[in-house]
Amino acid sequence: MRNELFVISKSPARVAPVSDPLDKQSLLSAFDLGPAWARDDAPAKKYENHKGDTRDDKRGGGRSGGGRGSFERRDDRGGQRGGGAPRGGGGPRGGAPRGRDDRQQRDGGRELPAPAHGVKVIHVAGTNGKGSTCAIMDSVARAGGNRTALFTSPHLIDYRERIKVSGNEISEEECAALLTEIRELCERLDPHPTFFEITLAVAMRWFREQEVELIVLETGMGGRLDATTAVPADVCAITPIGLDHVQWLGDTLEKIAFEKAGIFVEGKPGISSPQAPEARRVLEREANERRTPLTFVAQPIGGYTIGLPGAHQRWNAALALECLHAAGFRLDYETVQYGLSSVRWPGRFEVVSEGGQTMVFDGAHNAEGAVVLAEAWRERFGEKKCSLVFSAVATKDVKGIVASLEPLAEKVHLCAVDTPRALSTSELAAAFSAVEISGS
Repeated sequence: MRNELFVISKSPARVAPVSDPLDKQSLLSAFDLGPAWARDDAPAKKYENHKGDTRDDKRGGGRSGGGRGSFERRDDRGGQRGGGAPRGGGGPRGGAPRGRDDRQQRDGGRELPAPAHGVKVIHVAGTNGKGSTCAIMDSVARAGGNRTALFTSPHLIDYRERIKVSGNEISEEECAALLTEIRELCERLDPHPTFFEITLAVAMRWFREQEVELIVLETGMGGRLDATTAVPADVCAITPIGLDHVQWLGDTLEKIAFEKAGIFVEGKPGISSPQAPEARRVLEREANERRTPLTFVAQPIGGYTIGLPGAHQRWNAALALECLHAAGFRLDYETVQYGLSSVRWPGRFEVVSEGGQTMVFDGAHNAEGAVVLAEAWRERFGEKKCSLVFSAVATKDVKGIVASLEPLAEKVHLCAVDTPRALSTSELAAAFSAVEISGS
């Protein structure tokens, strides 16, 4: 059986972040989405939803009403281990978060009432593993009976993949209606919102109409100036930081870590995956300045089956569970086990067998991601070689990616992706040195 490894470097439809962080609030305000919603520390009150009916302070559902939960772990022998202690507690609450004064702005003096059911928001930044970590949070929270919203990017096939509630994409009809509505607003806005900002506004509007209990937000790029920071977060997560988008975020880990740390909120927990020493120092410094209680995941999760392959997903799962824990979601062993085992995230070491062939699809798009991909390959297939189908865009560290992937391949097939930024097959071939290469 021949194994094929498809690696197509992601080409997100994004532009450079805005220079004025106040700009990112304008679209949410214009689209009737003020920054006061989704706060758990807002005064209890009744509110009118989009249909005009009135809701009480509490809703039924699977989430516990008080404090932080705990989850019990079992080791590989089936025995139980002690439950994890909450991380990142303490710190002041309320007040204008440092660096996020834009969230306190109001459009024409109007202020939205905070949803009475206390929507929680977990905000995720980082270089690698953001999407997987968000998907794990969403899956485990749904396993606990919670109504969840998931905002991620980029999409693989369908634009609507970016916007999900309880695991289901926004419908074509709802998406078209909201985009039509926002199109009229955009015609009056100067500067015109970016593609990403429009998508975020559509998502937040739909999430509010769906009356979700948890929103998991993945940043588009960076963090400090990302549009998602217009949404107040209850927990901020940082996945592994590496060198990517260097033309916008900086060419060192320190500069990129500074941008990622821009999602921190005063008094709200920050939880990070293990980081390189230079990135960790920056995160600790920025957390201290923002009075954000920051903790780092100490070990990967054990004793559970995870639906996503690769040892790195156990680290992502540990981060996801710590974040849910800090947000106050009650987690028991059965909930965590079902949520982890049922999580799916296409394009991340996705193994597909068809016609007697095994194919692996992965979107690794930087040197660190390629290292993890190579590790996952060897964990699954040992020293078996693959036919590598590869493409990338001009902004990527192709040589850094190829350094980890070329040793896996006995043959490489190069193809240019359909984007103006794509590298030609001859340009891609220059990064390889010791394997048979073909192109199209």
